Amino acid sequence: MTVLMAIPAELAGTSADFVRDWNSDPESIDVAVAAVPAEGPPTYSVDLINTVLVAFTGASVKTTIDLIIERLRQRHSRSRTDEKITYRTTHLDDGTEVTEIIIGK
Repeated sequence: MTVLMAIPAELAGTSADFVRDWNSDPESIDVAVAAVPAEGPPTYSVDLINTVLVAFTGASVKTTIDLIIERLRQRHSRSRTDEKITYRTTHLDDGTEVTEIIIGK
């Protein structure tokens, strides 16, 4: 199953950079394989403007999301210990389901 995630650009850089970095890390690729979505990006909502889209392939949606969030927290907290990573599911106008990563204090 594929999980589409919107990751803040400040955390991901570009989709291609994030995918390359994620897939070159043995611990991350054990969680899920990242890819730049093959199709054009869905119609973005205002909330998703400053994000990059990454598709993850893993065992199941819930397990994959939980493990990906945990890996993002581990990677991100190395440099910013005062920020927390959470997520929410957004349904875009075209019906696409996107898990949006949120960085907050």
